[in-house]
Amino acid sequence: MRMSRRSGLLVSSAVCGTLVLGAAGTAVASRITGDARQTVTTAPVAAPLPDASALLKQVAALKGQTAVLAPVTDLLNAVLGADGGKLPADQLTQKKEAVDRAIAAAQQSRPTKSATRPGDTRAADLKASALVDLKARIDALVKAVTSGDPAAIGTALTGALTGAVNVVLALTLDSGLPAPDLPGLPSLPKG
Repeated sequence: MRMSRRSGLLVSSAVCGTLVLGAAGTAVASRITGDARQTVTTAPVAAPLPDASALLKQVAALKGQTAVLAPVTDLLNAVLGADGGKLPADQLTQKKEAVDRAIAAAQQSRPTKSATRPGDTRAADLKASALVDLKARIDALVKAVTSGDPAAIGTALTGALTGAVNVVLALTLDSGLPAPDLPGLPSLPKG
């Protein structure tokens, strides 16, 4: 018996479809008819996480730190990667403006309610002080890069990096994040 090519394709497709959908069709039909012997189990509803909203605020605080640090590290990497630390003026201006915008945005953000107690403004003061200090250190770096003195650039890079570390610590203290508990770390001031 000879079969045309088109008929062969149709027959083989129909057979494959029947094999694949046959088991699924039977399963669907038994659910639709409500077979009493079959019980459908569902996963239990999970209880909400305790303090989820507070934890979400802490995660957002961690993410907020990168908003300040990303342009700073971008500037530091550009200076370190440039020949002799000398960036073209337009690139230096562009990166400096990005840092200034990030610092201004961080200065506008408010501390979380869990970070400071009424009347306790130490963490907020540290944050403001660290951001002003970082801005001054970045300005010193830009001035050193503009002058082209490698020794001054190296000193200014170290100062800017230290300023960034100060901002990390100040933002951490101001954010309401839990205190670190890694053995060997120096103790942090109690808020």
